[in-house]
Amino acid sequence: MEDYGIKLTKEEDDRVDGICKRIRERVAKEPMTPRQRFEAVYRGEEPDRIPIQVCALGLHAASNYGVRPSSLYSDPKTSLFAYLTHLERFGYDTPSAFRFSTGEAEFGMEVTYTDSAVPFGTKGVVETAADLAKIKFPNVRKDGTLPYILWMISLLKKKIGDIMPIHGFHIIPGAVVPTIMPMAQQLLTLRKDPVLAHCIAALVTKFCIDFDTAQFEAGADMLHVVGIDDQISYKYHREYEFPYLCGLLKSLPGPCFQIGAGDWSHVLESYAQAGVQGFFLHSGQPTPLEKAKEVAMKHKLTLRYGVNAQVLLHGPADRIREEVKRVIKQGWPGGRFVLITDTLDFNTPAEHLDVYMEAAREYGRLPLKI
Repeated sequence: MEDYGIKLTKEEDDRVDGICKRIRERVAKEPMTPRQRFEAVYRGEEPDRIPIQVCALGLHAASNYGVRPSSLYSDPKTSLFAYLTHLERFGYDTPSAFRFSTGEAEFGMEVTYTDSAVPFGTKGVVETAADLAKIKFPNVRKDGTLPYILWMISLLKKKIGDIMPIHGFHIIPGAVVPTIMPMAQQLLTLRKDPVLAHCIAALVTKFCIDFDTAQFEAGADMLHVVGIDDQISYKYHREYEFPYLCGLLKSLPGPCFQIGAGDWSHVLESYAQAGVQGFFLHSGQPTPLEKAKEVAMKHKLTLRYGVNAQVLLHGPADRIREEVKRVIKQGWPGGRFVLITDTLDFNTPAEHLDVYMEAAREYGRLPLKI
């Protein structure tokens, strides 16, 4: 395993092995491993049941582990144990998506944190095209927290990668991501200075190719690439993002899923044309399941679609079970479907997630009998 500057002690490594042993014991009780289950879905075949994925990103993994969300973005060891213990506790099919940075601080931005502890750039180094020369490209294997995600991927791949797919996480390339300048300034630049916007898009794309390639080399089976297309028009997407996305996907040694909250209906077809393997859609501000399924089936892509986080937060149990049943009944026909959750609220009761898992296993057994 490559040295990313993080070392587990003997006691920590033994603890990881203990958690992974218990995960393996649980997996061994089913007809297929999660990896076999996901791979069958990607091929358009029918597994024993629909794969189950949980998005504990930042918040619920921290809550379950008893730490503040900020700890998951600053301490790679704490993050590792938080995500592994969450996977063990709730018994879903692949580690949750996780992140530390998408390059904000590493490009020299001043960074603050949202209420959920996600890094958020507030001041960039670029105001005009004359400032482009100030940009220092980060070393993705050494700078800031970028190596943390590579270390997490490589360790998870080594410990459980034979039974579960391991996913990376990064931004969608182009000029509509707040990596070099803050979001409000970025969106203004699209309208006022298209040449500068394209220069930034090219720089971000080069960074994405470097970092995403490093994630695949660390052991990622695929990447979740996240963007803000619910906040931009189709026109801006096609001009400032689509060509760079096409270039990225053609440059990488492995597949990517688009991930996003909000309504992405207007760009799903475009992402399919660019070459993503599928969609990872949250339903809090939903892209309609019918629309997402239509585009996915047309292009033979896999659809991951989530049960609403507010349903999981507030319940009650009967409502959670009915929502799981509804999403499965609408999402599975035609195959290539994975049941997921929205990003879980910090205060989501553990018993509510238990109900989700029980319902997902019951209603997701194939062939469907609901």
